Amino acid sequence: MFLSVIVIARDGNWTPTNGIIYGTFLCTILLHGLLATALQPIINRLQTVSVIMNLILAFGTIIALPIGRRYNLNDGAYIFGHDENLTTWLAGWAFMLAWLSPIWTIGGFGSCIHISEEAHNAAKAVPRGITASIAATWWLGFFLLITISGTIDTNLSNVLGSPFGQPMAQIYYDALGKHGAMGFMALLFICQFQMGLSTVSASIRRAMIVFKACSSSSVSW
Repeated sequence: MFLSVIVIARDGNWTPTNGIIYGTFLCTILLHGLLATALQPIINRLQTVSVIMNLILAFGTIIALPIGRRYNLNDGAYIFGHDENLTTWLAGWAFMLAWLSPIWTIGGFGSCIHISEEAHNAAKAVPRGITASIAATWWLGFFLLITISGTIDTNLSNVLGSPFGQPMAQIYYDALGKHGAMGFMALLFICQFQMGLSTVSASIRRAMIVFKACSSSSVSW
């Protein structure tokens, strides 16, 4: 996502090599580890900022894409009834594999559990966090998918084979042009980076719980 912004800025006249892509991945992982370690005292504030930015991104996308594609909107039959399997898998199996993409959203309410020891009034705050996470991802995801399906180029090969390297970048570009796509993809990258940081922070808590449990077991033994 970060590299797609650079490609858009260069009008598709630059393609990152595998080395650049992997180097960007390594830098992202190292930054996640460093920030999750160094910014623990303010991680709760960063999470609040992350939630706000994700809401801005979601509502901005839901509003901006239909406006940008107002003369090329897909009808309801396409949004709710069109099915296209571009994989080499059988249709039924491809449908099942499609669930692998959104299933990571369980990390939202899963993180609430792992940081429950640090929450104020955890007996009420954690259940509310779990419920809010499920409700927000369901409703926002539902309307985002409708918006994307309603504004996407019906020739899906153009989207999947985008020179920007990201289908979502192509969708933004088709609807909002160069600068709109750069702005939304930059915001999308920042939001995804923050969610990665959140996942790493939750994983640290999970590792600490396991370590404490193992230590207690060893002492007891």
